[in-house]
Amino acid sequence: MRESVFQGEITASFGELLPEAFYFKIPDAPIFGSAATFRRVPVYKPFDCFCYYRGKLHVFESKMHNSFLFPLNKIKDHQRAGMVKVLANQPEVDRGNVAFLVNIRGNLNKKWQKIVGEKSVNYCFMIPLQVIQDYFFSNVLSINLWTEDEIWPIERIKLPTERYGWDIRKII
Repeated sequence: MRESVFQGEITASFGELLPEAFYFKIPDAPIFGSAATFRRVPVYKPFDCFCYYRGKLHVFESKMHNSFLFPLNKIKDHQRAGMVKVLANQPEVDRGNVAFLVNIRGNLNKKWQKIVGEKSVNYCFMIPLQVIQDYFFSNVLSINLWTEDEIWPIERIKLPTERYGWDIRKII
């Protein structure tokens, strides 16, 4: 499944659960050319979306993966650097969440099926930037999303319009 589906669920969740919040999904870089010869404009966006709610700026980058062992090489240097700048320019008392939203969706391999007890999953986790930074500075290659204490699971819920989304109220 494409990451755009997950991002659409996040956008719908903000729109339906927190309509008073200002939420903006930053568009991806445009693609030019035909399907065979497309070219992407080299624009680097530091994160996917942001939300301003009750005086706090929340910044998120969304990622998809098919295992609970999340490889840190999926996070680009410019994404970490951009998010660090957001943190550095917010007073600590007014700081919102600056984090990665990781969606684990699809069929699991046999090892993870035994651990989780399910064949197919659809989970979302919020990983605060500080946790990512700690892992990077420790030269760890991946994070175990199933066992890490500082990672917050986000519950999948049915939204008021009957489509599915994520209970983002618990992370804002």
